[in-house]
Amino acid sequence: MRPFVGAGAGMTTENRQFGGVLTTGADYRINKRLTAVGSVNLGLFEDNRDVSAVLGIATNFNR
Repeated sequence: MRPFVGAGAGMTTENRQFGGVLTTGADYRINKRLTAVGSVNLGLFEDNRDVSAVLGIATNFNR
């Protein structure tokens, strides 16, 4: 398992507000070709807070 944290900038699509974004999550290698991915994101904008979650499967391209 490989946990991660991050921060950056974001923009809303509805009223074009800019703000900060925090993210945390983990990647878990299922086997040589597949990785499970999960993360939670928090957008900090002028008049609202936006929380989202992402779950997925990624393909690994190894040599």
